[in-house]
Amino acid sequence: ANGSIKLSVSDDGKGFDPDNVPDGHYGLKGIAERCEMFGGSLTIKTAPGKGAVITVLLPVPGTGGAADV
Repeated sequence: ANGSIKLSVSDDGKGFDPDNVPDGHYGLKGIAERCEMFGGSLTIKTAPGKGAVITVLLPVPGTGGAADV
């Protein structure tokens, strides 16, 4: 989208169930919290045996993005 930065990371690994992350695994939760702090979003598309696609979308200050910080 105009006025934003999109970062996407994917793999063809074993995937996981994003609704059932074991205790002690806070990496993606931390990324999601930081995205929200800056007016952005985190999207996770994965399933066991299907790999994963993790996408971060952040507004760029001064460009009229969704949250012109």
